[in-house]
Amino acid sequence: MLALRSFVVLALLVSSVSHGAPPKPETPKVNQKEIARLTREAEKLAGKKAWSAAIAVYQKAYGLSQHPILWWNIARCYEESADLTRALSVFKSLPDLAGVDKEMKAKAAKKVAEIEALLKLRSVRPSPGAPGAPTPEIATPASTIARAFSMRSAAQRAVAAGKLTEAISQFRGCLDAAPAMHDCRAGLIALLLAEDRCLGYREIRTYLAMHPGGPKRHEYRRLADILGPQCRE
Repeated sequence: MLALRSFVVLALLVSSVSHGAPPKPETPKVNQKEIARLTREAEKLAGKKAWSAAIAVYQKAYGLSQHPILWWNIARCYEESADLTRALSVFKSLPDLAGVDKEMKAKAAKKVAEIEALLKLRSVRPSPGAPGAPTPEIATPASTIARAFSMRSAAQRAVAAGKLTEAISQFRGCLDAAPAMHDCRAGLIALLLAEDRCLGYREIRTYLAMHPGGPKRHEYRRLADILGPQCRE
């Protein structure tokens, strides 16, 4: 139902290194072991939310292998640390790397669209007031964006653990912090529909009212049409 894994497992990386372009003949085993060691170290650091350290180690591993999975993980670390400008830059560059398949390109494009939407929240200006009055900038602080990402990750972990009530709470917190995070809304709607279809219907109506041009609007409108007769008060 939900994409729950943030970082690609080491086994996939090692397999790709083993079956991709031949390593340099003089030190093939050493390089492969070093890439695996660095990747494990980076994953441990990321698990501890030591994002800067994880990025540095992933960059070392990427320098040895040029594997796009490592570049993706670098972007994810920037995203999780709420450094959205750097995350956006790395995700944008990913499709140009060698060895990137269509699925990864599509995922990168989705990330680019999501982060660009979040960055807009930092520079939204209200309608002008009285003539001559200053127009203050309404910004979403980086700490708020970071909290939204943290709550999204917590919700995904709760779903994986079967703690649906906790997951619903975390998804709601994510939306309170960053209403434009459509994947949080989608996760919340999916859980509510599973728990009580009318609760899901009301959340769908909220989504359609707030985001009439949202990415899942057609699907949700069809659901609203089906559930409406059963759930309208």
